[in-house]
Amino acid sequence: MTEEKPAQIEEISDAAAAEPTIAEVLPDIITMVEHVANIGSAVGRRPLGSGNCNDIPDISHCNVHRLKHELKDILANPPPYCCVSIKALDLTHWVAIINGPIETVYEGGHFRLDINFPSAYPFKPPMIRFVTRVYHCNVDKYGAICMDLLRDRWSPIITVSKVLLSIYLLMGDCNPDDPLDSYVAEMYKTNRLEHDRVARYWTEHFAKPEAKKEDDE
Repeated sequence: MTEEKPAQIEEISDAAAAEPTIAEVLPDIITMVEHVANIGSAVGRRPLGSGNCNDIPDISHCNVHRLKHELKDILANPPPYCCVSIKALDLTHWVAIINGPIETVYEGGHFRLDINFPSAYPFKPPMIRFVTRVYHCNVDKYGAICMDLLRDRWSPIITVSKVLLSIYLLMGDCNPDDPLDSYVAEMYKTNRLEHDRVARYWTEHFAKPEAKKEDDE
């Protein structure tokens, strides 16, 4: 018997689409950052973590130095569960690929995230969404993520690496009591077998582009 496909499945772009790596673009980014820093030198400088920058007229000065610091940190200590790249050499626009946690319905999948940093970062959280379709009660159909760390519990001391780790952990341990997709949350609570079947199907068809290409041939 042919397995019935879940309804309303939409095709997305290849989750593993080629993006420049940090190692490839870091020299250009550092040059750009230094240029911006020189322009803002008349405003005044403070080391990262030395205090609040609210008294600095152009808060993007803090934004640039913080992002430069985080890029260097990720390059020196790459997380084992994901990789990060820069979108079109834009320091405020990153792309991340998170590997599906092992022994979960997302295992083997590669889930693409779009990360945009507001001008007030790190005093306001980055805007992060899933580009790859994922069947998860804390992610809506637009890829928005329901996570306190990106809302009420945000703090300037939180880094992108910590946020990505939290998203990775959320994938393996969802919170159906605070869902963005109430239908998926209800299925998770009342029919776990069907929930897991659909989630594995989505992982196979949306987060494993190589397997999907073979199916289309």
